[in-house]
Amino acid sequence: MVVLILKFEGLDKLVVRSTRIETSIKKAIAKDMERAAKVYSEGLRKSARITKKPVSAPWQNLPKAIRARKLNDKQWGVELPLYGIFQDRMKPHWVTPALHLELENWVRTRAPSVNMFRPLFVRPTPWITQGFSYGNQRMKDVFGAGSNIAKVLKKK
Repeated sequence: MVVLILKFEGLDKLVVRSTRIETSIKKAIAKDMERAAKVYSEGLRKSARITKKPVSAPWQNLPKAIRARKLNDKQWGVELPLYGIFQDRMKPHWVTPALHLELENWVRTRAPSVNMFRPLFVRPTPWITQGFSYGNQRMKDVFGAGSNIAKVLKKK
């Protein structure tokens, strides 16, 4: 969730003009929140594409499934499939390839000499933190001098 904190200087001027610019500020905030959600979703997509891929087939569709979504009139969010979150946060554990068809196929193609009934140790694929760091790098562009809020306040 992205939290927007606005700091106004010259509050007395704002009170006098508040009736005229109230609606334009609300629209500017909504546009900037949408833009921030899109930036974070792009960062998560980029991270999902470049991260070392796990064996599971749904992972191939993960970048397409990440998107910015309007939650209500005042909030935007980033929608992620649950399997992406599970892949990021799972605990390292042992898996028997013979019990999982995708893993069995992967083992047969990559390591044919491995016994299918011998457990393999699997680890998580951390990608969400890296995706948020890509988004954080671009937040200055979203809420900085070139933002919609700054443009509205500069006009008035």
